[in-house]
Amino acid sequence: MKKNPGFSLLELIVVITLVGLLAVISIPGFQDFQQKTRLDSAVNELQLALNEGFSRSRSGPFSPLIFIDRTEDKTHRVEICDRVTSVPTGSTFIDSIDGGEYKCSPNSYKEIFKNLYEQGIIIKSFYTHIENKDGAVSQDLSVEKLAIIFSPPFGNIQLEGHPNGVVHSYPENQSSYALKKLGLILTSGKDERTITISQTGLIEKFNEAIYLTGSNE
Repeated sequence: MKKNPGFSLLELIVVITLVGLLAVISIPGFQDFQQKTRLDSAVNELQLALNEGFSRSRSGPFSPLIFIDRTEDKTHRVEICDRVTSVPTGSTFIDSIDGGEYKCSPNSYKEIFKNLYEQGIIIKSFYTHIENKDGAVSQDLSVEKLAIIFSPPFGNIQLEGHPNGVVHSYPENQSSYALKKLGLILTSGKDERTITISQTGLIEKFNEAIYLTGSNE
C-alpha cells in the first residue's frame, strides 16, 4: 500500500498565500458592508422616531419632542418624549438650549440612540429649507443641539436651538420666512444619508446627502 505523501512545502506556501490574498481583498469590502448596514439601520431608527413624534402629536394633546445632541464629546444621542413645561413627579430632564429646559412627562421618555459615535456614525449637520419674499433658500444650522417639536393637532414642526435663540415656525414668524423642510445628514465613513421632514411632518429618506444650495443671513 502506498503512503499518502501529503502536501509539499511549496504547495502549503501557495495555499497560505492565496488565503492571505483573499482575506486582504474581502475584509475591506466586508467592513464597508457592515458600515453601510449600521448607517442604514440608524437612519431607519431615526426615521421611526420622527414618525412616532408626528403620530403622537396627531393622536393626542401632546407636543412630542425629539432632542438631538451632536456635541463635541461625540456621543451623538437622540431622545424622544412628550414635552412638559411644568415639573411633574417623576419627570425626566433631558437638557437645555439657550436657557430653555426640556423636560418629559412621566413614562413618555425613550432613548433612541445613546451613543451613535460608538457605531462609527455621526450626525454631520442640520439644515433648513425656508421660503421668504425672495424665494426658497437652504440654511445650514451651525448648532450642536436641536429640539424638534411636533405641534398638535396637525403635527407641524418647529425648531428650537437655532443660533440667537431664533425659533422657526409656520406660518411665517417675525423673521418673515417660513420653514418648509428640515434636513438631517448622517455619515459613516464615505457614506451619507439624508432624512428630511417637511413642515407638515412628512418624512422622507435619501441615500445621498442633499447639499445646500445657498444660505440665509
